[in-house]
Amino acid sequence: KRQGINAEYGGSYTGHPMKTSPRNRKDTSKINGVRSTNRQTVDENKPVKDISEIDRLVGTTGALLFLWLLPVVLQFMWWLCDEFQCSELKGIQYIIDHPHIPALLKTLFPLPNYESIVIFIGWIVVQWILHVIVPGEIFLGYPISYDGSRSYYKLNGLRCFMLTVVTFAVSVLTGIFDPYIIIKNFGPIIVTANIVAYGLSLFLYLKGAIFKQGNPSGNFIIDFFYGYEPNPRIFGYISSDIKFFIEGRALSCWVMMDLSFATHQFTELGYVTKPMFLVSLLHFIYVFHYYWNESNVLSTLDFIAENLGWMLGWGNLVWVDFCFCLPGFFTYKNPADLSWPLFFIFLAFGLFGYMLFAQSNLQKHQFKSFPEKHIWGKPPKVVVAPDGRKLLASGWWGVARKMNYTGDLIIAYSFGLPCQSLSLIPFAYGIYLTILLLHRQKRDDEWCQSKYGKTWQEYCKLVPYRLIPYVY
Repeated sequence: KRQGINAEYGGSYTGHPMKTSPRNRKDTSKINGVRSTNRQTVDENKPVKDISEIDRLVGTTGALLFLWLLPVVLQFMWWLCDEFQCSELKGIQYIIDHPHIPALLKTLFPLPNYESIVIFIGWIVVQWILHVIVPGEIFLGYPISYDGSRSYYKLNGLRCFMLTVVTFAVSVLTGIFDPYIIIKNFGPIIVTANIVAYGLSLFLYLKGAIFKQGNPSGNFIIDFFYGYEPNPRIFGYISSDIKFFIEGRALSCWVMMDLSFATHQFTELGYVTKPMFLVSLLHFIYVFHYYWNESNVLSTLDFIAENLGWMLGWGNLVWVDFCFCLPGFFTYKNPADLSWPLFFIFLAFGLFGYMLFAQSNLQKHQFKSFPEKHIWGKPPKVVVAPDGRKLLASGWWGVARKMNYTGDLIIAYSFGLPCQSLSLIPFAYGIYLTILLLHRQKRDDEWCQSKYGKTWQEYCKLVPYRLIPYVY
């Protein structure tokens, strides 16, 4: 989901996006002869990549299916862990033995309560306040594909994240906050988050439709599912970009869930198990790396080519927050030991994925900004299109066309390995990401073929493998 524009997009050199500091922002009312406000229109003489015509994951029927199926799947996985220690077989057997549907639905979908509402809504409000008041670098994003507009963003995610972690730790250590309140209300919190996400999606649709903003399809289901406009803001303020806010703050909620599981496990057992520690560590590294390179998310397809609707809104507010933390919930419900050899093997596997993911993206961004800089000690190998655009074929981009996808998949599956289980629940994130990235890889290949033609065929001959060298 959080992949940058890769070899076919970012591999072609277009220059580095402008950065401005808060104190210099008023001095940038005009940039290269183009008026620049919170939302800037790119110089019409400068070509903007047309990546708006990209294949969607699903059509109307698929969107209707996803709108009800994914929330049910997530709620079902929580229920299995909460009631049956994440055992699919025990849960299915229970359903067979207790076929009373109304009672089952009441168990699967507990109603929101006062605590769940305060926790989730309070979380959003606190994070928004931090996003507004905590200082950060002002960054000019990339052109939006459908109209070429650019927006400013305040990059303060790392500061807000560390403030949140420290505040959580202090409140738990001093007894101000009991993390078990999150665990016992996990189900109602997910239901509350679903209600908020569906409400946000409807608000975004109405906002776009009433103010005639965005690039809708004209199909209500599609526009509700995928969104009406790409970067909706409230009153146009720089800190009010809804997409940027929910994409970033969802990850910090994920870590807070992990910390709740770990701290309460310590309360119950007097120690934190090695699987719990390893899962929490890998998750923390992932999220810290995201915030450390927060500006990179502005070059992703999420920001450049996709509208903000249910898919991204629900995906970040619900799926990311409460599906990605399931390995931590599993190790809380199943406090098993892990041998030190396996601990370091799983850790090395995850760190290798991080290295692969980070290096491939770094090489991509380096090539965009400094196209002549050496990669792996050698001048970059490129394939040049007739119009002068260059496709990078060096470093990891010469090993396979989507090695950053490969690294991301390794990371995703490393999260589930410490659980030492055949259950699918700890690997739900990896399974989801595999489906998503295989679709994106296929879509990107088709898009590049239509855009570059013979140049793309030449590049594919030079780099024949998509994700795994000599395999795929």
